[in-house]
Amino acid sequence: KRNLRGLIRGATLVASLFGMILASGCLFQPRIPEEPNEVDVPWTLPIDPESVLENMRSAIDSQTSTNYQNSLGDEDSEDFQFKFIPSFNDEQEAINQGKPDYFLDFGITRELATLDKLYTQVDSLRVEWIFDPLTDMTQGSDLTTIALGDEEDPIGYQLFSVHASGETTIYEGSAELTLRLVGGQWFLTIWDESNSSATQSWGRLRLNLDV
Repeated sequence: KRNLRGLIRGATLVASLFGMILASGCLFQPRIPEEPNEVDVPWTLPIDPESVLENMRSAIDSQTSTNYQNSLGDEDSEDFQFKFIPSFNDEQEAINQGKPDYFLDFGITRELATLDKLYTQVDSLRVEWIFDPLTDMTQGSDLTTIALGDEEDPIGYQLFSVHASGETTIYEGSAELTLRLVGGQWFLTIWDESNSSATQSWGRLRLNLDV
């Protein structure tokens, strides 16, 4: 009987230890890598159009995508899509490169693909939006336009791209941005560079990245 009790007690101890190991999840389980953490990238609730540009800036400066993606219109919505419209210079360059339809239906999917590809090619990025809210922003109840640059001052944005070599490339130009209010939040739906005369524009960058 004494031997039987000893065997039972030993078996119980082994079972308890095994249960503790299973509960802790440490039984030869490899550690699953965590997804990149973007919690440190500030997000401003876009209850005004300027907050949309601030969220896009924070995404670009930190080389993350979430804030940028959440700032653009939904591609699945007929009246709420994000669309990029290139300048005449950039359309001509697309033709010269043998890609006459490159900018056709350039929406959120390709915009985000451009951003992701850009991140792999640079050491750091910084964007500046150059406009005066009092004179360059026309705000309505559910639709707002922001003029980034004009004929007198054609530089309305600047994207500073620093490469591993230390060389900095500046993409700059003018654009008219259209933002819409949906569900109490503002979203960018049209990025229009059709009136831009710049040759080193963000549109040209989109073309050269070839997404």
